[in-house]
Amino acid sequence: MTDARIELVGLDLADAEVAARVLALQRRAYRVESELVGSDEIPPLHESLDELVASGETFLGALVGGQLAGVIAWRLDGETLDIHRLVVEPAYFRRGIGVALVRAALAAGPAATLAIVQTGASNEPARMLYLGEGFEHVDEIEAAPGLRVARFRKLLRS
Repeated sequence: MTDARIELVGLDLADAEVAARVLALQRRAYRVESELVGSDEIPPLHESLDELVASGETFLGALVGGQLAGVIAWRLDGETLDIHRLVVEPAYFRRGIGVALVRAALAAGPAATLAIVQTGASNEPARMLYLGEGFEHVDEIEAAPGLRVARFRKLLRS
């Protein structure tokens, strides 16, 4: 169920305050994922502010009552929309924010024919979100010692 109060907005990480808010949210969200997957080797968990700003990704935020409740970021590589991060403020889990952000990202890449994403293999809520949005599970890899990652793809059009 999607929360009717979600407002989706583009985020400009050149604004230092916006970038700092995104980094803080990302760290809170990835701490929860690190507990789910049993590893703190998730790269964005340790990302610096400078690394985040220099990521080259397009960022979209979800505001609830004016507060940043979630963020998705992607790169468009040719015809592939590569979702690099999806984070939701833990207090807003299971309110449709992740779904709204994924749908908006998919709609934002009109030239894309394929979308790809990965998440911790043991992150069942994220796995269910992607499967529920029509992604198919491709495989699992060991991204770092002790960190298994599930990879997904979705054909957007042929």
